[in-house]
Amino acid sequence: MHQMGKKLTGYLTIPNGVKQPPLIVYPHGGPHARDYKYFDPQLQYFVSMGYAVLQVNFRGSAGFGNDFETAGYFQWGKRMQQDVYDAMDWVIGTNRVSRDKACIVGGSYGGYVALTASFQQPERFDCVVSIAGLSDLKTMVMNGDNFGFYTGHIVDVTNEEAVEKLDEVSAINYIDKITAPILLIHGNKDTRVDYNQSESFYDEAKRKIDVKYVEIKNGTHFFDDNESQQTLYREMTVFLETHLKH
Repeated sequence: MHQMGKKLTGYLTIPNGVKQPPLIVYPHGGPHARDYKYFDPQLQYFVSMGYAVLQVNFRGSAGFGNDFETAGYFQWGKRMQQDVYDAMDWVIGTNRVSRDKACIVGGSYGGYVALTASFQQPERFDCVVSIAGLSDLKTMVMNGDNFGFYTGHIVDVTNEEAVEKLDEVSAINYIDKITAPILLIHGNKDTRVDYNQSESFYDEAKRKIDVKYVEIKNGTHFFDDNESQQTLYREMTVFLETHLKH
């Protein structure tokens, strides 16, 4: 599909024998990474549960040339985000997935996309899962969190006005707009995205919306030990079955 002058590619994986299955929109992390048509255990897990999974290489993704990648600079919550919505709309228009059952699930930058969708377009998703995601860009940028040189692709840190405007694309400031239930999962040993990004959102939101926060003891950014993985999948399974299958 084409959007705002950019050709977008992605992958739709559909479970066998399920007509118009519920849809999981599954934005990748990075954001300057990309999805491939290779085996992805988490994706296959979702499909085995009867869900269709949409991956989209939104502008800013790597592997499609310099112009496409740099088109994502300073576009957190903006054009990169819109690409995800547009890809979802295109897929729904094919009638291959459910029109009224969808959840967005993402990790790291993908978790940011999920939380941002929850307030930008609250009617779009039945549920939201943010894994090691970001809810407060300004705090992340100002605290110099370990997002490496990517911070320079989020905002010009020397431009005070631009830094302040990060509040406009940060879910923690728009909790009153959120209607979908949210599951937050974060490891307290995450050295890439501070777990306070999830904890602080939960503290602000818990009296206002349906939100659950699971803090994984000794969990890293990538949940690369068996116990973390088991907790991650157990929590997602219950949450998705509650909100997508009923």
